[in-house]
Amino acid sequence: MSLFKTIWNLHSGELWGLPGRIVVDIIAIVLIILSLTGIILFILPFSIRHSHKATLPAKILKWNFKWHNLIGYFTIVLTILVVFTGMCLRPPLMIPFVMTKTSPLPGSSLDTDNYWHDKLRAIRWDEDNQNWMISTSKGFVQLKDFSSNPVIIRSDKSPAVSPMGVNVFYREAPGVWIVGSFSGIYRWKPNEGKCYTFHDNTIVDPNRRNSFGLANNIVCGYSTDTYKPILFDYAKGTEELHPMGSDMRDQPMSLWNFALELHVGRCYSSFLGPISNLFVFLSGLIILSVLASGYIISRKIKNSHNINQ
Repeated sequence: MSLFKTIWNLHSGELWGLPGRIVVDIIAIVLIILSLTGIILFILPFSIRHSHKATLPAKILKWNFKWHNLIGYFTIVLTILVVFTGMCLRPPLMIPFVMTKTSPLPGSSLDTDNYWHDKLRAIRWDEDNQNWMISTSKGFVQLKDFSSNPVIIRSDKSPAVSPMGVNVFYREAPGVWIVGSFSGIYRWKPNEGKCYTFHDNTIVDPNRRNSFGLANNIVCGYSTDTYKPILFDYAKGTEELHPMGSDMRDQPMSLWNFALELHVGRCYSSFLGPISNLFVFLSGLIILSVLASGYIISRKIKNSHNINQ
């Protein structure tokens, strides 16, 4: 499997099941505490200098300083691990990790005898060949029934699919499938082993159809349930629905999705521009530098205290 998948599960804690997810949640709370107490450590000295009654702020500062150092000192390894693995899931670090294949960590949730574990992406019935067409993280396979061995379709005879998986897997006509993902959208004829571009039906070069990366059409959906087929693009939306749904941009989104957009930096694109793609990487560097410098300062203070004693 890709090293990216291992890092993804390590960052979320899923690599070690429920205990791992709980630990990552605790580390998230720790980072919040360290941030708030760090701000207090920065602000309170100014308040103490300009206050005639500085007894209470001084006590708060001392208590805050003690617990900030204590919590940060004993969680430094885990906080660095969570921050660094998060940096590896976004550009520019993510690309080499996606391309690198590795064995699952022994004893982790990815280390299983179930061949299909976390590999299934979509499954459709092929009426023409009377078998199942299955999209997996390793490519496409055909299956006569659920007790038979899968027949793997060679990568040079199948369409390009993003590592995130297929978003469109639709039988358009006998022998013709529409396959779409963040790597573009294609018309695929499995029996011929040929792929065609979606818009002009020109044949796709087999040497280029499985390259990694985003295509011009970042396809996230396709529907034939309307007056004409509609293609949904992750970045552009859909022009066909715009006249009827111009107020869609004013519709609310779930708090979870909003938090995700904040977390990965996509919501800052309006004022950061292309730099928003590096938001996670750059903010990760800042957090790592703060954690490292805080640890070094804490060690120096502790060592000097021991010498004085």
